Amino acid sequence: MIQTQFVRFLQMCGLVLLQVLICNHIHLFGVATPQVYLALLLYFSANSSRISILLWSFAIGLVVDIFDNTPGMAAASMTFVGFILPSLLRSIQTKDRTEDTRITLSEMGLQRFLAYVLILSLIHCFLYFMLEAFTFQLSLITILSIIGSTLLTALFVLLLELCRS
Repeated sequence: MIQTQFVRFLQMCGLVLLQVLICNHIHLFGVATPQVYLALLLYFSANSSRISILLWSFAIGLVVDIFDNTPGMAAASMTFVGFILPSLLRSIQTKDRTEDTRITLSEMGLQRFLAYVLILSLIHCFLYFMLEAFTFQLSLITILSIIGSTLLTALFVLLLELCRS
């Protein structure tokens, strides 16, 4: 248990460093920025406790907020994604898999893994950019930011997963 939490802490530090030092300087077409710290949520299995997922989601969001000077936007969106993650994990699990099965590209196949990552990325980016705009009126820039960042985040998470396996 302690070893798992320590490994998760090291993963969080690595993802935050990757986000702060590299990904925050990528602004594709001026609107799309990858949010690679979302990849930490991929390392949870379906039997992980909800409180553990929520605490780790909030922690990584808070650390990103501190470094990015975004007051609570990443923490709020990551906490919400962490809240719905167990339900999403259970719906993605197939009947023949155990509860301990982790979500990986090799376990799920490209199509299901990409769908899972796109769903998580879309929810996170939608919440993040709606909090940034602080309005329910979707402007063109907000829509482009949500779509572009979702696709770019999914691409970066897929590349991270390919490097990991």
